Amino acid sequence: MAKSITQISSPDSERAALSCMMLSADTRYKAIEVLRREDFGVSTNRIIFDVLVGMTTANLDVDLILLIERLKELNLIGNVGGVGYISDIDSLEVTAHNFSSYVSTIRGVALKRSIAEIGMWAMEEAHKR
Repeated sequence: MAKSITQISSPDSERAALSCMMLSADTRYKAIEVLRREDFGVSTNRIIFDVLVGMTTANLDVDLILLIERLKELNLIGNVGGVGYISDIDSLEVTAHNFSSYVSTIRGVALKRSIAEIGMWAMEEAHKR
């Protein structure tokens, strides 16, 4: 059975990349350079990425507590699965050294998702004619 476009994602790699971003400012700046919000297939992870990017560009410190507080301030904590989901991301056994591998997986899956979206659009257009 074929996956729907919204199922084409790598949740584990996305969560690992977010966990790496929480580890260091250098990794957050690298993430801003190499990732786009659209690369995240899981909407929850996309929101967390957006908030981490916002905190980084505003030169705010980032850690588990500060991220949770920022999500609460923005009324987004419920949209990301609550404190438990954020805590799970923070507790992953990752190192910033592996960040590039996670990015590679995320970008590869994002490309597949884009190709699938183009294919769906082409099919819809073909049926209109």
